[in-house]
Amino acid sequence: MNQLYIGSIIKALCETHPDADSTAIDAETVFSSIPGLDSMSLVVFQVQLATLIGKKANDALPIPDMTIAEYAEVLESI
Repeated sequence: MNQLYIGSIIKALCETHPDADSTAIDAETVFSSIPGLDSMSLVVFQVQLATLIGKKANDALPIPDMTIAEYAEVLESI
């Protein structure tokens, strides 16, 4: 599990989504469990994540029932 990706994902979520609480989000958090996170929020999140980790963020979108750790693994495998 790549901690760099997990940290970047959490940071991007907290910077772009007002209901995302960095103290309550960890590697096992499921995207759909974050209050108010909708498809538009995910687009804004993807843009912010791309500024943090580069083009890889544009190559894979998180699926709502995916955990942050699972999404980090997808990004790492690209």
